[in-house]
Amino acid sequence: MKKKIIISAVSVGLALAVIGASVGTYMSYINKYEPIASPTALAYTKSDRQKALVKNADFYVSVNGDDNGDGTLEKPFQTIKRAQQAVREAIANSEENKASLTVAIMAGTYYETGIAFDERDSSKSTSVTYTSYGDGEVILCGGKILTPADFLCQR
Repeated sequence: MKKKIIISAVSVGLALAVIGASVGTYMSYINKYEPIASPTALAYTKSDRQKALVKNADFYVSVNGDDNGDGTLEKPFQTIKRAQQAVREAIANSEENKASLTVAIMAGTYYETGIAFDERDSSKSTSVTYTSYGDGEVILCGGKILTPADFLCQR
Protein backbone atom coordinates (compact mmCIF):
# COMPACT_ATOMS: atom_id res chain seq x y z
CA MET A 1 0.00 0.00 0.00
CA LYS A 2 2.87 2.40 0.83
CA LYS A 3 4.41 1.73 -2.61
CA LYS A 4 1.18 2.71 -4.38
CA ILE A 5 0.93 5.96 -2.41
CA ILE A 6 4.58 6.83 -3.07
CA ILE A 7 4.28 6.01 -6.78
CA SER A 8 1.06 8.06 -6.99
CA ALA A 9 2.70 11.01 -5.25
CA VAL A 10 5.72 10.83 -7.56
CA SER A 11 3.44 10.63 -10.62
CA VAL A 12 1.46 13.68 -9.50
CA GLY A 13 4.71 15.56 -8.81
CA LEU A 14 6.08 14.75 -12.26
CA ALA A 15 2.82 15.78 -13.93
CA LEU A 16 2.84 19.12 -12.11
CA ALA A 17 6.49 19.68 -13.05
CA VAL A 18 5.74 19.05 -16.74
CA ILE A 19 2.73 21.38 -16.66
CA GLY A 20 4.75 24.07 -14.86
CA ALA A 21 7.58 23.81 -17.36
CA SER A 22 5.14 24.05 -20.27
CA VAL A 23 3.44 27.16 -18.86
CA GLY A 24 6.82 28.75 -18.10
CA THR A 25 8.05 28.11 -21.63
CA TYR A 26 4.84 29.51 -23.13
CA MET A 27 5.00 32.66 -21.00
CA SER A 28 8.64 33.28 -21.93
CA TYR A 29 7.79 33.30 -25.65
CA ILE A 30 4.44 35.09 -25.55
CA ASN A 31 5.97 38.60 -25.55
CA LYS A 32 8.41 37.93 -28.38
CA TYR A 33 5.93 37.95 -31.25
CA GLU A 34 5.27 41.05 -33.32
CA PRO A 35 2.28 40.35 -35.56
CA ILE A 36 1.63 42.73 -38.43
CA ALA A 37 -1.94 43.36 -39.50
CA SER A 38 -3.43 41.99 -42.62
CA PRO A 39 -5.97 44.28 -44.30
CA THR A 40 -9.03 44.93 -42.14
CA ALA A 41 -7.34 43.70 -38.96
CA LEU A 42 -5.95 45.38 -35.89
CA ALA A 43 -2.16 45.56 -35.82
CA TYR A 44 0.24 45.55 -32.92
CA THR A 45 3.91 46.04 -33.53
CA LYS A 46 7.00 47.49 -31.93
CA SER A 47 9.07 47.72 -35.09
CA ASP A 48 10.50 50.99 -36.42
CA ARG A 49 9.42 49.99 -39.93
CA GLN A 50 5.75 50.01 -38.91
CA LYS A 51 6.06 53.37 -37.12
CA ALA A 52 7.35 54.88 -40.35
CA LEU A 53 4.11 53.79 -42.07
CA VAL A 54 1.92 55.96 -39.85
CA LYS A 55 3.62 59.33 -40.38
CA ASN A 56 0.87 60.24 -42.80
CA ALA A 57 -2.05 58.12 -41.66
CA ASP A 58 -5.44 58.77 -43.20
CA PHE A 59 -7.22 58.72 -39.83
CA TYR A 60 -6.10 59.00 -36.22
CA VAL A 61 -7.77 57.77 -33.03
CA SER A 62 -7.08 58.99 -29.49
CA VAL A 63 -8.78 58.33 -26.15
CA ASN A 64 -8.82 62.14 -25.82
CA GLY A 65 -10.28 62.64 -29.28
CA ASP A 66 -13.79 63.48 -30.40
CA ASP A 67 -15.93 61.40 -32.74
CA ASN A 68 -17.27 64.68 -34.18
CA GLY A 69 -13.72 65.57 -35.30
CA ASP A 70 -12.35 64.88 -38.75
CA GLY A 71 -9.91 62.13 -37.75
CA THR A 72 -6.77 64.16 -38.42
CA LEU A 73 -3.76 64.19 -36.13
CA GLU A 74 -4.96 67.54 -34.74
CA LYS A 75 -8.61 66.38 -34.35
CA PRO A 76 -8.54 62.58 -33.92
CA PHE A 77 -11.57 60.38 -33.45
CA GLN A 78 -12.23 59.04 -29.96
CA THR A 79 -13.32 55.54 -30.95
CA ILE A 80 -12.05 52.88 -33.31
CA LYS A 81 -15.63 52.29 -34.38
CA ARG A 82 -15.85 55.89 -35.64
CA ALA A 83 -12.59 55.43 -37.54
CA GLN A 84 -14.03 52.27 -39.08
CA GLN A 85 -17.06 54.28 -40.22
CA ALA A 86 -14.77 56.90 -41.79
CA VAL A 87 -12.81 54.19 -43.60
CA ARG A 88 -16.03 52.70 -44.95
CA GLU A 89 -17.14 56.13 -46.17
CA ALA A 90 -13.76 56.77 -47.80
CA ILE A 91 -13.92 53.44 -49.64
CA ALA A 92 -17.53 53.92 -50.74
CA ASN A 93 -16.91 57.49 -51.95
CA SER A 94 -13.49 56.88 -53.44
CA GLU A 95 -13.20 58.01 -57.02
CA GLU A 96 -9.41 57.88 -57.06
CA ASN A 97 -9.15 54.23 -55.89
CA LYS A 98 -6.60 54.85 -53.18
CA ALA A 99 -4.28 51.84 -52.82
CA SER A 100 -4.32 51.84 -49.02
CA LEU A 101 -5.82 53.51 -45.99
CA THR A 102 -4.17 53.63 -42.57
CA VAL A 103 -5.78 54.22 -39.19
CA ALA A 104 -3.25 55.17 -36.50
CA ILE A 105 -4.44 54.40 -32.98
CA MET A 106 -2.75 56.38 -30.20
CA ALA A 107 -1.82 54.88 -26.83
CA GLY A 108 -4.63 54.19 -24.41
CA THR A 109 -7.39 51.78 -23.47
CA TYR A 110 -10.35 51.71 -25.84
CA TYR A 111 -13.62 50.27 -24.55
CA GLU A 112 -15.28 49.24 -27.79
CA THR A 113 -18.27 47.05 -28.51
CA GLY A 114 -19.91 46.03 -31.75
CA ILE A 115 -16.88 46.25 -34.03
CA ALA A 116 -17.11 43.69 -36.82
CA PHE A 117 -15.08 43.77 -40.00
CA ASP A 118 -16.64 42.70 -43.29
CA GLU A 119 -16.40 43.35 -47.04
CA ARG A 120 -17.12 47.08 -46.54
CA ASP A 121 -13.83 47.48 -44.66
CA SER A 122 -11.61 47.03 -47.72
CA SER A 123 -11.94 46.65 -51.45
CA LYS A 124 -10.16 44.94 -54.30
CA SER A 125 -8.11 48.08 -54.87
CA THR A 126 -7.85 49.42 -51.28
CA SER A 127 -6.22 47.67 -48.34
CA VAL A 128 -6.82 48.97 -44.83
CA THR A 129 -4.43 48.80 -41.89
CA TYR A 130 -5.23 49.62 -38.26
CA THR A 131 -1.98 50.15 -36.36
CA SER A 132 -0.63 51.59 -33.14
CA TYR A 133 0.80 55.10 -33.24
CA GLY A 134 3.87 56.11 -31.26
CA ASP A 135 5.54 54.30 -28.41
CA GLY A 136 2.57 53.73 -26.11
CA GLU A 137 0.50 50.61 -25.70
CA VAL A 138 -2.92 50.28 -27.32
CA ILE A 139 -5.42 48.14 -25.42
CA LEU A 140 -8.74 47.17 -26.96
CA CYS A 141 -11.38 46.06 -24.41
CA GLY A 142 -14.61 44.64 -25.70
CA GLY A 143 -16.53 45.16 -22.49
CA LYS A 144 -18.28 47.72 -20.37
CA ILE A 145 -16.87 49.52 -17.34
CA LEU A 146 -19.13 48.77 -14.39
CA THR A 147 -19.82 51.38 -11.75
CA PRO A 148 -21.22 50.83 -8.24
CA ALA A 149 -24.63 51.95 -9.55
CA ASP A 150 -24.66 48.91 -11.86
CA PHE A 151 -24.85 46.67 -8.80
CA LEU A 152 -27.76 48.32 -6.98
CA CYS A 153 -30.76 46.08 -6.39
CA GLN A 154 -33.98 47.19 -7.98
CA ARG A 155 -37.07 46.43 -5.96
